[in-house]
Amino acid sequence: MNTLQPHEGQWYAVRNNGQIFFVINVDSEHEVIDIQDFDGAIDELDFEEWEELDLEAAAAPDDDEGAYGGNDDIGDDSDQDSRRSDWAEPLRVRRINGDDWQDSDADDNPTPRSRYPRQ
Repeated sequence: MNTLQPHEGQWYAVRNNGQIFFVINVDSEHEVIDIQDFDGAIDELDFEEWEELDLEAAAAPDDDEGAYGGNDDIGDDSDQDSRRSDWAEPLRVRRINGDDWQDSDADDNPTPRSRYPRQ
């Protein structure tokens, strides 16, 4: 029924139900085709199942958010306060001395304080 050959990276549509999917991998040795549908579900078709489908090549969907659940902020870090210059300086070490936290610069040599008083 189907005369199309599966190609990795190509979108296909099932004519009778409009389902679209993407071919991830074609494994000729095991005669299987790995696909991912628009919603992100991954499935496997054997070559016989592929031939039985009524398929047509399809363009990638305009709305590419299907597999990502419509999350608008994926890859968008515009709301982050971090800048490249924030990462230019070495990390400032905080040392625990007793129960207190103290800032310590690399040039400082803080005197360790014991948690227990000297006898």
